[in-house]
Amino acid sequence: MDARYLGRLVSRISKNAKVVIASNREPVMHERDAGGIRVVQPASGMVVALDPIVRATGGVWVAHGSGTADRLVVDSRGRMAMPPEKPRYTLRRVWLTRKEENGYYFGLSNRALWPLCHIVYTRPRFSRNDWEAYRNVNRRFCDAILEEVDGCPAIVFIQDYHLALLPRLLRQERPDLALVHFWHIPWPNREAFRIFPWGEELLDGLLGNDIMGFHIQYHCNNFMDTVDRGIEAKVDYEQFQIFRGGRPTHVRAFPISVDFRQIGKDATSGPVEERRLNFIKELGDEVLRTRVFVGADRIDYTKGIPERIRGFDLLLKNHPELREKVTLLQLAAPSRTHIEEYRDINDKLDDLVDEVNWRHQTEDWVPIRFLRAHHDYQAVLASYRLADILVVTSPPRRHEPRGQGVHLRPERRGRGSAAFPLHGGGERTGRRPAREPLRHRRTGRRDVRGLHHAGEGTQEADEADALADPESHGFRLGRKNLRGARIYSAREGDRVAPSRRAKTVRWPQSEGSEKGNRLCRRHGSRGGRCGFPAGSPPHGGHR
Repeated sequence: MDARYLGRLVSRISKNAKVVIASNREPVMHERDAGGIRVVQPASGMVVALDPIVRATGGVWVAHGSGTADRLVVDSRGRMAMPPEKPRYTLRRVWLTRKEENGYYFGLSNRALWPLCHIVYTRPRFSRNDWEAYRNVNRRFCDAILEEVDGCPAIVFIQDYHLALLPRLLRQERPDLALVHFWHIPWPNREAFRIFPWGEELLDGLLGNDIMGFHIQYHCNNFMDTVDRGIEAKVDYEQFQIFRGGRPTHVRAFPISVDFRQIGKDATSGPVEERRLNFIKELGDEVLRTRVFVGADRIDYTKGIPERIRGFDLLLKNHPELREKVTLLQLAAPSRTHIEEYRDINDKLDDLVDEVNWRHQTEDWVPIRFLRAHHDYQAVLASYRLADILVVTSPPRRHEPRGQGVHLRPERRGRGSAAFPLHGGGERTGRRPAREPLRHRRTGRRDVRGLHHAGEGTQEADEADALADPESHGFRLGRKNLRGARIYSAREGDRVAPSRRAKTVRWPQSEGSEKGNRLCRRHGSRGGRCGFPAGSPPHGGHR
């Protein structure tokens, strides 16, 4: 998709309203160095995904100005045209004090929300001072956005967990704004989220949006469950809408993507080729005589870098014939070193790399090459061009479907591309974990969560709502079939109260079924329970 087509598409959707993107991270940073001012483009997936949109629409990007030379290149309002040589959009920087940055970014965002949402084995830390700083910074962003839209119609696209209170603040000032929020990290289950001390205010902030987006349907389901039990709102599980204050918030899954065609062009550009040659010079020509595994990550306990190194160590232990034939090149960007947990993982990685290299290295070969630095976009692409295998891993998380790492082999030296599993994480089934039936707090009915659809147009969505035909023992699939019908929860004897148009449906029993009203626990859309009775014909008499 080229920029001109993308611009026409977004303009048609927005009806010529101004497009504003709000995020903590800025698309470019200006840093002081010995030669003057250096422009740094962060190696961020969010920046790569959103930059084509804001360029195509000529919009405004509002972000925290964190570079050491950021104030030197903007006007009195903190604005500058981007890119300077051929302006396509406006970058508006928001200035924060050191105290505000420590409380809002290093404190509440990354000591509290980050570990809480990822549900990793790192305890979140909550501080009222951090929460107050978080609220103040969200208000600062609100004032900057209102100044940029200046009373005009606008679509505000809000990014991530740093700005959870911003939608409600904007809604209170400008009810006519179209607000879309994308949450770039997982949303935890309601049991994990309930320990957050200011959960109701944070949820209220997010429900100021018109659209609330997540990466996958599982996170949408978790968000709906959290709102259902955490705040006074009407939750519609069929349409995936939440009503708060009379306004709907649509909850949807939007797997994020990037402009892969542009990335393909950039990978063959002159600057990337120059970086590739610099890598070869730094690492030595002998690296090219081995199969090169490449990982490029920010140093974070959610990225699975220690697990990756241990896995590479295990590969060399189990297959000693691979010594001097494989090399792991790890690009690691230091991150959030003000936080103790991040300093600890840096020290842990140093020790781990030294241990593995000491165990396996020879006079002419070092198995792991660990490059700790802030690598820009061109450097990351250059490392990909060196790779035979790209490694993507993540540590296991509690109450989260476990994904798989993936090997991606890019084109290099005439070889094609391929992908295959990295570790035995199990097949991705897309199923939700089995859950106990929950009582709907406003209607008093029981809700069998296995019946909720996984997403429009999917097989899970079709299987989610099913009604038995007692005459034919067949099953007719359709979204509206369960309306007005009696269904049974996982507990024997617990039935859903029918509506005024209710009719009783008797489920057929078959061989192997003790009771016609018991739900099958072995099959199901999105995890564990499908809503069909135990022993029904499509399931071969499962109990």
